[in-house]
Amino acid sequence: MTSPWRNSKPSYELSSGWGGSLGVPSTGVSIVGAPAAVSSPTGVKTFVVGSDGALWQNTLTGSSWSGWTSLGGNRAQTPAVTNLN
Repeated sequence: MTSPWRNSKPSYELSSGWGGSLGVPSTGVSIVGAPAAVSSPTGVKTFVVGSDGALWQNTLTGSSWSGWTSLGGNRAQTPAVTNLN
């Protein structure tokens, strides 16, 4: 499987393979660093750090994305996630 992300240094953006369905966190906010994703009972949760420094989260349920939600904060590093199930 080809990764849906391509490194455009320093930001990651969606490759054309996903047709842009994931989008960007917010108008004027780009994705900085590598994304992190984990499977959960409610879908695949994807986390990124935005150029605004906030941690952003988006969930894929079936074939639909929930839309980006800012979790706030001021992150300087790429997120890491794990599944505890």
